[in-house]
Amino acid sequence: MPDLTDTSTEDPEAQHDATASAEGQIYDTITNEPVRDTPLERVVQAVARSLAEEYDFDHTQLQRDQRIAYEVFDERGKTRTVRKTLSVVVYAEDAPHDDPAHIIRVCIVQPPGTKANDAKRGVALLEETLGALPGCEYGLWTNGTDLVFKQKLTGGGRLEPEYVDLYDLPGYGESAADLDRADRRTGRIATGDNLQRTFARVHDYIYGNQGLKKDAAFWQVLNLIFCKIHDERTTGQRRFWVKGTERNTPEGQAAIAARIRALFDEVKRDPAYASVFTERDAIELRDRVLAHAVGDLSRYTLLDTDGDVKGAAYEEITSSMLKSQRGQFFTPTNVIRLMVEMLDPGSDADLTDPANWPRILDPACGSGRFLTYALDHVRSKMAAQLFPDKHALLRARLMEKSDAGRLVHEFASACLYGIDFDPDLKRAARMNMILNNDGHGNILSFNSLEFPLMLPKPPGELRREYANLPREEWPDPVRARLDADLGTFDFVFTNPPFGAKIPIDDPNILRQFDLGHRWSRAMGAAGCARPTCKPASRRKCSLSSAACSGSSPARAAWRLSCPTASSATPTPNPSAPGSSPTARCWRAWTCRWRRSCRRWACRPACSSCGANPRRAELWNTKRAASRWTAARRGN
Repeated sequence: MPDLTDTSTEDPEAQHDATASAEGQIYDTITNEPVRDTPLERVVQAVARSLAEEYDFDHTQLQRDQRIAYEVFDERGKTRTVRKTLSVVVYAEDAPHDDPAHIIRVCIVQPPGTKANDAKRGVALLEETLGALPGCEYGLWTNGTDLVFKQKLTGGGRLEPEYVDLYDLPGYGESAADLDRADRRTGRIATGDNLQRTFARVHDYIYGNQGLKKDAAFWQVLNLIFCKIHDERTTGQRRFWVKGTERNTPEGQAAIAARIRALFDEVKRDPAYASVFTERDAIELRDRVLAHAVGDLSRYTLLDTDGDVKGAAYEEITSSMLKSQRGQFFTPTNVIRLMVEMLDPGSDADLTDPANWPRILDPACGSGRFLTYALDHVRSKMAAQLFPDKHALLRARLMEKSDAGRLVHEFASACLYGIDFDPDLKRAARMNMILNNDGHGNILSFNSLEFPLMLPKPPGELRREYANLPREEWPDPVRARLDADLGTFDFVFTNPPFGAKIPIDDPNILRQFDLGHRWSRAMGAAGCARPTCKPASRRKCSLSSAACSGSSPARAAWRLSCPTASSATPTPNPSAPGSSPTARCWRAWTCRWRRSCRRWACRPACSSCGANPRRAELWNTKRAASRWTAARRGN
């Protein structure tokens, strides 16, 4: 079941699910009518979509705003009638919607911020409602962030119903016993922002209940995600799962923890993840916390979930945990998508032929979003070429279930490269690539601005030196030099970490780049691309000494003095209208600069300029002269 809060998604297709039919309204997926857009309504719509898309209930079984009435005993022992409106209910198939006795699932949705332990609007309300519905055994309570699943137990000598926690809601045709089966399907396909909220909730639960710092909690979440993916990729009975009520007892929590720790040890031994983990990595969570986190994550299948959904979910926790601590700001998804679509890697080439694969680099890759979007872009082009007669939504599934998936994996491993100076972001980017069908081995960690200065040896010597070592053991700069050298890429997507907090002042690094300097505007002769200088200090200047305004004895003082002049300004003509009689200063009638002149060389021209006698008179006043003197001292 998803985390049912609404967030404005950056994916236009995801937004379509709750398209505003008019300003201030959204589309109701149950009634097919527009309803008022409120935070509570968006949670209700998320619940309804989940019941239909993830739990496989038919749209016709859903009913919203179901009114019920039941009797309760008050504190004085008297009965009173209580009337409630239930947010969303599920009726049995073909049952009339006017009899609450046919309700088989009930969903209580409360406004965001409502506490689960609230005596009137919390989980107690769900238990009271389940007790009033004779045919309803399962229900959920949510405030958009927290999710509580309950099962009602009756019979067996019980005088009153008993309510137990479940880790998930049984779907269509399922019961709580199905949640206990190890051979049950691996999970539901996440939709909308459900996975994003699940990741965030798991992180927050670990942070709040384990006593870890936020970044430490983040890496524990990543360890569990790796375990989840590894379990989905391996054959046999699943291990990353929780029985219906298993996490409610200390014995059950210990059994869950034992399965997950054994699974993580297997992950660390897997050669595919050798560059991601070390022997020191461990799952450092108490059994109770670990059981709760596994229960939330096990509801979904990560490999079958759409790449945009996984990317948004992963970016949510990665960016919030890492950028806030390092002053880094990740590129918005819509900007990434725009850049990739504009450059269009692969274009109209036959991407089933590896010779046409585009090589793509991000030298400041962060969490790897540019690479994952480029991978998705190329994957969709491959799918269109391999399955032209299939619907676009079906192509992605066919790519995963056929040999075409191997083609995508080979493309990612051969053509996608990312570099980041931060080793933590390198690990995060590799995790992101694994979520998007591998290629994680090409995420390297070193200062890409310094490349290849850190390698004094030429590529030929490096290749001979490392010829007998497997590529996985090569240092990252060596791998980049031999497999991804300068000039070998077709596309570069990147958003470097600009900012005053990250200065680049090493002259050896700056010397490699044409733009790694501060440039001043040229005031020399026409065509000169450098500031005026003496001939002896000029470097790589194409002008002759005679043409250089820095050495020509006939240089025009106006070019050194007037900031409005440029190399395109014509040479002053003493006889031209509006020019100075001394021919040392260009004084057109439009000159608005003379009174703030700070150049001594221009002062005589200003005092004798005939372009505007009134302004020349003002210039010679005592106040203007003192202003000029102060300006000259400051210059």
